[in-house]
Amino acid sequence: NHVYELAWWGGNWHPRDVTADAVGQPAAAGSSLTSPNYGGDPRVYYLGVNNHVYELAWWGGNWHPRDVAQDAK
Repeated sequence: NHVYELAWWGGNWHPRDVTADAVGQPAAAGSSLTSPNYGGDPRVYYLGVNNHVYELAWWGGNWHPRDVAQDAK
């Protein structure tokens, strides 16, 4: 239930467990993903096992997690 990135560079594919790298929450079984790109900064949104919506955002050379549901309160 982790979100993975598969990136091409240096002539090879490179996998990354974004959930683990960002210390994010696992995705709920069957959760859909969406991945808009805001001004060159990728974002991934998904439903967590606790029914909160989470964002994984790439900026500053790292992935960063955010509990969108908690922030919206």
